[in-house]
Amino acid sequence: MEGAKSFEDLLRDAWESAMSEDDLRQRIDALGDVLVRARRDYERVRTTNELLDLALDER
Repeated sequence: MEGAKSFEDLLRDAWESAMSEDDLRQRIDALGDVLVRARRDYERVRTTNELLDLALDER
């Protein structure tokens, strides 16, 4: 996710910069999308690492 910012920081930024409840809802939805992509990327890297470990162990 965005460098060194924690989830709490990102959520606080969304809340502080929101101009309305609808804007806040959209910002939180966008943050959720970022989390989903980050999780998917993490899973892909983890699977690739596991496959690489298996291939190296077979040597």
